[in-house]
Amino acid sequence: MHPASAQYDPPRDAPSGGIGAPLEAARRITLGASVSHDSNVFRVPNLSSDPQSETIATGFAGLRIDKPYAQQRYFLDATATAYRYRKFSHLDFTGLDYRAAWYWRLTPRLSGTLSADQTQSPTQFQEMVGRQSNVATTGNYVFNLDGWLFGGWHVLLGASQSNRTSEQSSLSNQPDYREFRGEFGVRYLFQSSSEIAVVGRRIDGDQGSRLINNVVVVSSTNYREDQSELRGFWKLSSQSEFTGRATYLDRRYDQTPGNNFHGTAGELGYTWLPTSKLSLRLTATRNIAPWQGSPSSNYTVSNTLSIAPTWQATATTSVYMTLQRIYDAYPSTGNTERKDTTSIAGLGVNWRALRNLSLGANVLRQQRSSNDPFVEYDATIARLSASLLF
Repeated sequence: MHPASAQYDPPRDAPSGGIGAPLEAARRITLGASVSHDSNVFRVPNLSSDPQSETIATGFAGLRIDKPYAQQRYFLDATATAYRYRKFSHLDFTGLDYRAAWYWRLTPRLSGTLSADQTQSPTQFQEMVGRQSNVATTGNYVFNLDGWLFGGWHVLLGASQSNRTSEQSSLSNQPDYREFRGEFGVRYLFQSSSEIAVVGRRIDGDQGSRLINNVVVVSSTNYREDQSELRGFWKLSSQSEFTGRATYLDRRYDQTPGNNFHGTAGELGYTWLPTSKLSLRLTATRNIAPWQGSPSSNYTVSNTLSIAPTWQATATTSVYMTLQRIYDAYPSTGNTERKDTTSIAGLGVNWRALRNLSLGANVLRQQRSSNDPFVEYDATIARLSASLLF
């Protein structure tokens, strides 16, 4: 998750899908800065009369390279960002985010991806105990293979390593982890460019330390997780498309079988372009993830509904909105199951003032209600940004 000062930007253009996809300029450099004001930077509960506001300044420099060579394609997107807090300077830090990928092809029937990525996120205080700095670093190393068999049939193979580390793992509700994944599947590609895939996945991992009753417990808990996934993409028309995914997961812990959990996660997404100036994205997701915020609950189930319209008002100006409703439940072995509801509403505008200069402004409102009054909060974040593209 990105910091409050950065996570509400409009979506950046992501790497295009595969070999042969349309390319932008082969190389570009981006410089930028922003300033944001957060009315409740520590996500203090509404019961408290001491919410702390903060002004956060950021500066970043990024390099993007997207270069095809023969049947291969090489991609790099790296950004260094400095975060500076006006009052709480102990939260200052400089992070490096990157994604590097080699989209390889050996024959017309055999292709794949070799990639590595890293994200460093400032402290998310709604997800931790205390007001200390707790920068989290997540990384992934991925190898994927796609073998075309015949007709529209493809076989899929994959192996990856993922990890998350934080400065103070025991204070975070989200545990640190390291895991290794292997997967096998089949995919059918229709002539319309729609596709459907079935994938089986095995994950072996271990989790970090946690805080229980103010005591740090160093965990040696190893786990295994099996996943069965059905996913698809449907091109409904030139103006609309639909994506879907359903994943059944079953996680089992070696030393603490009482922490085992299982369930179905998934995502449904619909994109509609009614006119050349208007687009609309509707999304419904369900996630199941480990959680260490309570000794009586070790995972969370999160259901999210979102709507994100974008209006291209002029050739140089776009207006975007985001509306989200998030329902979090924390299945408990105790008498009371914690349930949260978070509402997020945001509005922003981007303006390309010059060919290489873009300006942006957005405001976002967050509110969380819960049957536990000690985790309820509200916050307003306003942000101004500017970037130069070379």
